[in-house]
Amino acid sequence: FTTSDLEFYAENEHVNIVPRFSSPEFNFICGDYGPFTPQREVEVPLWLAVALKQQMKCFIRCPEWMTIENLKAIKDQEKSTEINELADLPFYYMEICSMILQVAADDIPHSDRVRSLLED
Repeated sequence: FTTSDLEFYAENEHVNIVPRFSSPEFNFICGDYGPFTPQREVEVPLWLAVALKQQMKCFIRCPEWMTIENLKAIKDQEKSTEINELADLPFYYMEICSMILQVAADDIPHSDRVRSLLED
């Protein structure tokens, strides 16, 4: 798979956003999302979150697994585990993080530290 292929698949993973607008449900072939109410969190696919963020119509919530505390714990667990166990992360976690940090670094607490932990 190419990087573009992996990003395409990762875009279907769901994330939470906080909209800055009001709208009824959005109906797409892949599903219905919404309704959208300002300051009320809603789950959408990453591709929709990125599109809305680029239009400055939402904040993207940091996924729980993407917090500094969780990333540190995963890093420590991987170092201490003798067996080659994979951490409990989404399959496309690197692509998801890359897209979120590219368009919404301002929504992610300590985004530079998160980026650094992901590179480790």
